[in-house]
Amino acid sequence: MRGCPASLLTLEDGRRLVRWARGVVVGLCVLSSGALCVLASCAPENDVQTAWASAGGPAPARPAARLTVTPSAVSFPRTLVGKPTTTAVRLRNEGEGVAQAVLGIPAPFKVSNTSLSLPPGAEHTVELHLEPAQPGQTGAVLLIQSEGQRIEVTVWAEVEPAPPSPGP
Repeated sequence: MRGCPASLLTLEDGRRLVRWARGVVVGLCVLSSGALCVLASCAPENDVQTAWASAGGPAPARPAARLTVTPSAVSFPRTLVGKPTTTAVRLRNEGEGVAQAVLGIPAPFKVSNTSLSLPPGAEHTVELHLEPAQPGQTGAVLLIQSEGQRIEVTVWAEVEPAPPSPGP
């Protein structure tokens, strides 16, 4: 900082901050990188200037999110060709940070949400949809990814032929 003699100030957690002997600190912020932003006024100009100082250690850890899913495997109820069927899984954030999740599943299944945000302690029901075009067994994996976490839910259905239409 122009014209301000500097000294070091040691914070309670052991990190160091540049401090100006004749400066009056009027604001302080911690950036996600761990750097400190200092707003100071240096007498006699009294103009507020911004200076950056390294926090001297790793950036403060962001609270982690931790998703859980129930059930861990899903079997659709009786499903007929051409008839839509729905079931669901419940996501819960048991961590301390906000969970940003991306969900996906291959055809013939569909998911009601492809992305969502869950605050700590929150729950959300995700619907799984199936409208099969042909009879037989079908399965896939619902993939849920959230900040380094990868959850796989096995999804399965037995599709039966539709009953014949009543004749005239």
